[in-house]
Amino acid sequence: MFDKKIAVILSFLLIASFAFAADPTVVNLVTDGNYYYPSATTTIDFTVADADDPEDANIVIAYCTDSVSCSDTLKTEIVDGNSMDFCSLPLSSTAQGCSYTWTLPTGLDANYHIDVNVYDITTIDDANAMTTTTVYIDTNACDTEHTISNDVVTLVPTCVGYGTDANGGNVVTQYSESRQGKCAPNYSTYTAPFGLSFGEHTVCYYTTDGIGNTEATVGLLHTADSDAYNIALLTELALAALFLFIAAGYLAAKDQLSGPMMLGLVVAGVVIAISIYIFAVVL
Repeated sequence: MFDKKIAVILSFLLIASFAFAADPTVVNLVTDGNYYYPSATTTIDFTVADADDPEDANIVIAYCTDSVSCSDTLKTEIVDGNSMDFCSLPLSSTAQGCSYTWTLPTGLDANYHIDVNVYDITTIDDANAMTTTTVYIDTNACDTEHTISNDVVTLVPTCVGYGTDANGGNVVTQYSESRQGKCAPNYSTYTAPFGLSFGEHTVCYYTTDGIGNTEATVGLLHTADSDAYNIALLTELALAALFLFIAAGYLAAKDQLSGPMMLGLVVAGVVIAISIYIFAVVL
């Protein structure tokens, strides 16, 4: 009989322990609405305290645009992980700092709230905290288009989000110009359309918005005054062919035109002839 009373009392105590188990206390520290994150990583800081001293817990972190409850229809989960990844265990009644490094996905451009949910799986209780102020996130890089008219290059960047000039940002387009067939190492700030002098040019450019989102470098090859440039090349090839003809005639007259030398002149002549055909006929 005594054993039964003990068992009943223990049962009630066990039930009571679940009924009165303390929910975790979660405080979100990412509350500065002046954070403007470009496409990179950012750290979500928060504290957790739990009087139950659980040996394990799960933490779900999400972001949403809903300022009231971060409802499921608006919430996008960032991570669902064990607290060992973010906090030290056990979770004690003294608040301890926890953090998670979030790699921001591209395409985000809005004001978001961060929602941190802590689930104490020892006593099956939970609590959550959501930022009261918004965290502005802009991970969209600009998209710069180019046009070339009469050998004048015009660059037009299109940017969206907080990093635009309209929202107080400072959009900067950089460009380089080279005759080496590759992007030049030194870039200049684009302020107005620029012209290209006679010849082949490699033009490279990219735009950075006001918070540091930088688009991939774009490169293009353009031949300024292409008709005159092709005529100039054709003239040079014709002069080279004339030089070979004169050299061959001179060597033949002096009876110094050996077999290997003749073969070299023939090969050079064929290359020049093909080049002249390409520039004069194909192009």
